[in-house]
Amino acid sequence: MKFAQCRSCRAKWRLKSKDARVTNLALQELPKDGRGLYRVNSLSSPLYTILEKEFPSSFWSNLRLGADIDWEYLAKEVSSEIQNAVILEKGEKILATYEGQRFIEKMQPVGIKLVGPASPPVPVIRKEDGNLVLTNQRVLWVQKRKKKGFQSYLTRYDTLLEEIKGISGEIDSYTRPFWRIHIVDAKGENMFLLRVSIELLKPAIESIIKTRKEEVEYERKRERVHVLLDFSFLKNYMERGGLVIQSVKCLECGAPIKLPEKGSQAVCDYCGKTVYAQDVFTKIKDLIG
Repeated sequence: MKFAQCRSCRAKWRLKSKDARVTNLALQELPKDGRGLYRVNSLSSPLYTILEKEFPSSFWSNLRLGADIDWEYLAKEVSSEIQNAVILEKGEKILATYEGQRFIEKMQPVGIKLVGPASPPVPVIRKEDGNLVLTNQRVLWVQKRKKKGFQSYLTRYDTLLEEIKGISGEIDSYTRPFWRIHIVDAKGENMFLLRVSIELLKPAIESIIKTRKEEVEYERKRERVHVLLDFSFLKNYMERGGLVIQSVKCLECGAPIKLPEKGSQAVCDYCGKTVYAQDVFTKIKDLIG
């Protein structure tokens, strides 16, 4: 059996030849740069879905990948049970899930001694079945519980993307095809046994962390602008443009909100939505020019 490896992305193929010519190839190992999550345009599915599958050499020479992670495909794999078990924040959505087990360390007493000091408790590792869940805001562990023929799910681990410090993983003959995945967050290290390789999980989490940090920074900048721009400035700006606006519609429920004389924000009396002077300014500046 012959193999070939890309020098840049480190992907590895198993080769099949005839008369000293390569006829077919099978992807043996995924690229180390995360492109295993990119969509194969001719198949409308990510590259990892054809791992170990054999194709003619012409397929590989003509292969074209998308430019980013195929989140749409990953989201389709999320079960309705997981969707129903996770309570999402506003604007939050589940991107992907991975089945496996979570390692939990608990301190267990050794036993009771009638004479002499009691022995200190010792750490005991146990496992629980479930799914690691990635959203655009958090990483969660949803435990799968079975009792008296019924199956239920319960969120047992929850951390913000911004709090994740590192991710690593390894596989050995005892855990194959499951990978031991280590996720370090602000509270410490968490270990999982998941049916996903580190070449797929780490790029996925790193990508959504990067996107989330950009979103948080953008919101912080908007908040700083909201503080600087108030309704007294907005009123003078409109009057210079010949506009007199007494109220605006709430972006959440559509109810009218009376514009205050000063301050940087107003609150809808019907749904409690906050309207910032900056948001109103953005909508009317095109009218005034």
